[in-house]
Amino acid sequence: MTELLPCPFCGSEAIETSHPSCDCCGKAWNGEVCCTKCEASVSHLDTSAEAIAAWNRRSPLHEMRGPSDQ
Repeated sequence: MTELLPCPFCGSEAIETSHPSCDCCGKAWNGEVCCTKCEASVSHLDTSAEAIAAWNRRSPLHEMRGPSDQ
């Protein structure tokens, strides 16, 4: 299994919480990763692997800065 990066918002541990079916959208599978502290999450992906990849994807710092930060 791929290691999960810490939460990008609070730095806490994340867990993979994928499960069969999704009540809100009716998908047969809900790939999901959630922070154990602040509950930030990525969800509604087709596989657990896609959810993990989405969670671990980070923008480079220079892309996250606004015009006044440069």
